[in-house]
Amino acid sequence: MGNAEAINDRAKLLMHRIVARVMADAHDAGEALDAARGWLVRLEAEGRVHRDFREWQRLLSLPPDRLRREITRRGERWDALRSTSPLPVSLACLRDEALRRRIWRKARLGVLS
Repeated sequence: MGNAEAINDRAKLLMHRIVARVMADAHDAGEALDAARGWLVRLEAEGRVHRDFREWQRLLSLPPDRLRREITRRGERWDALRSTSPLPVSLACLRDEALRRRIWRKARLGVLS
């Protein structure tokens, strides 16, 4: 695995850790899950179903506590799943450019140090 791929995987893991923290609050979990499910509905309506589409539908049907554990697992399969995740787009905070830059900076430091 090259540095760029490792940095990308680490950044996506960091984003999903943020999602998991936000989802610790039942209200926020409901909003995040509704937004992520809506994202999948839009992809399907546009004919943009990707290789992990059905797996994400299954994951989003899990109880929030279990989903929080699942999305922060490590491993190649989870790295691949996080690359198609609808969860980061469901949180307004992860659309903040400054936060995204900090996440990528932290990911780079974690891989290159």
